[in-house]
Amino acid sequence: MTAIEDRLAAKRITLNLSIDASDGAGISWLHRNAEVLNKELNGERFDMTVRVDETKRDIVMSRFDALPHGT
Repeated sequence: MTAIEDRLAAKRITLNLSIDASDGAGISWLHRNAEVLNKELNGERFDMTVRVDETKRDIVMSRFDALPHGT
């Protein structure tokens, strides 16, 4: 099973996001369409780290002003 998980993870990208806490629709969308690795409330914003499939990467990056993880 680990080999399958490794292959799936290789086709995913990890992104850092900062989302307005009032964007419930956006946060819900991320929970349905991405793997949420971390979510912390920081003032009025959620700082999130998510892992998404290549097919949804551009959607997340444009909608949420995402940065690749580690930047």
